[in-house]
Amino acid sequence: MLTSALTTILRVPPPLVAIVLSLALIAIASTRGWRWPMALDAALIACYVARPSLQLLVLGSFLAALRWVPPFAAIVAEALRVPEWGGLSLPVALFALPGLRAYVRGPARSIPAPAAELPPVVAATGRTTRLDTAQAPAVHARPLAPAEWMRACNDDPAAPHLGIVGPTQYGKTTLALALAGRRQGEFVITTTKPDTWGGADVVRPTITLNGDKATVDWSPISRAIGKVHFEMLRRNLQNDFSGPPISLIIDEIVTTFANVARETVDQVIEMWNMGAASGVRVTGIAQEFNARAWRVEGRRDVLNNLFFCQVETGRLWAMGRMDPNGRLLDPQPLDTTQLVTLAAAAQLAGRGWSGVVVAVPAAGGSVPVPPPPQQAPGNVPNGNGNDDVIIAALMKLRRAGASRDDARALGLSFRDENWTKAGERLRNGTN
Repeated sequence: MLTSALTTILRVPPPLVAIVLSLALIAIASTRGWRWPMALDAALIACYVARPSLQLLVLGSFLAALRWVPPFAAIVAEALRVPEWGGLSLPVALFALPGLRAYVRGPARSIPAPAAELPPVVAATGRTTRLDTAQAPAVHARPLAPAEWMRACNDDPAAPHLGIVGPTQYGKTTLALALAGRRQGEFVITTTKPDTWGGADVVRPTITLNGDKATVDWSPISRAIGKVHFEMLRRNLQNDFSGPPISLIIDEIVTTFANVARETVDQVIEMWNMGAASGVRVTGIAQEFNARAWRVEGRRDVLNNLFFCQVETGRLWAMGRMDPNGRLLDPQPLDTTQLVTLAAAAQLAGRGWSGVVVAVPAAGGSVPVPPPPQQAPGNVPNGNGNDDVIIAALMKLRRAGASRDDARALGLSFRDENWTKAGERLRNGTN
């Protein structure tokens, strides 16, 4: 049957085939509107007229199916890893594969990968599930500008609380600091790490050194969280909302939850549920999202109150609601090229909430985890002795518009000559 069909096609004069195909293209353009990708189809018809060939006709029909039929186009997009492209990838993809437009939806204009191509993921409950198309990785037309994602994370009443998720050294603290620098109100910041946090007073666990052993006391963090929780209850009970908004930022929230009492964890969950009305907002920062570790397993009511910024494929930041499997729903990509500069400009000194007083460590064995020392101008030893790694990091900072002082304000340690070499390599286009 296939042979007879090919024989019939061979008997049709090529100009007649070209005329039929051209009329079909014109009919589609007139009824559905002309789109520039149709120029490629017209070029294929012209090639067939110039050099008639059954193979060329079959190839053109096959390419047309891949270009215009959405499921076929989605399979090609996934095979070519379109969901990981950036910049002008979406317009180019839509020109080459117009069928992908069927998957473009909403303001983010996302293109999901076909569900059949998605790998299974392990849910927080331990069950293995397959994601549906709505949860697929997406390609977006335009990352949100800093003003847009800062407004969404700071000012949207529908996103009162925030989660920031990503592997270590991917900029979680930098993103949180950039957001905090443009958020109204006062702050209570708890952390286990020696970050400076824009000059803010930071609550840290207390470490007692005894020979070669160390004891960590988490009570300072527990007390700070408890005081914010009490203030939320007081405002709600007395109907007193005259005080400034309070942002509680819990760095390494998974580690914190694992070391504080259950009462403290319950207080955070209650603030996620009831804090927004009283001006109390909670930000959690962690290396990954796991519903069990975040203590929201089976608590969709709590999870719905959290908005997330997360590192996606290709080390790109995106934001959106989180599903229990740790995947963003309809992720919105973020333009973070100026992130380091925005964080360096954040000044949180003097903006601590008066309800939590950060104690000055007394002389003796118990001391808080110290902040990083302030670097004086001049030559400073490298953090790891690897000049190429340091220079590569400084190149990224300079490319993002950061100054030497911006880099030092973030606690980076480097020699001045490495900063100069980073600039020279950028000008020469070398890595």
